[in-house]
Amino acid sequence: IAAVAPGINVHVVEADLQDLNSLGSVFDNAAKVANEHKHQQYVLIHNAGTMGDISKPMIEQSDPKAIQDHFPLNFTSVFTLTARFLSRFMSGHSRLSASPLFSPRCIA
Repeated sequence: IAAVAPGINVHVVEADLQDLNSLGSVFDNAAKVANEHKHQQYVLIHNAGTMGDISKPMIEQSDPKAIQDHFPLNFTSVFTLTARFLSRFMSGHSRLSASPLFSPRCIA
């Protein structure tokens, strides 16, 4: 990000997004960082996901249990963190803006 947009401050919050019980604390940690640094814009980047054992061809990826095991990471965590992000950073604001580099983003 710094190479493309110098001057942008990036704060990384690491988390195990497959642990649904930790999603609240993940966001709390991110919100704490945000409270310490007052920025004009906040961007949430989802950089986690899995398709299971990628060494297997798609035709062999038919076990419903294995597919269901990926839902917490690929679906539930994304929706939960996005909802909390929008709730925290969109309060009092009514628009989202999209850009080719970061989409969507919250404009304060």
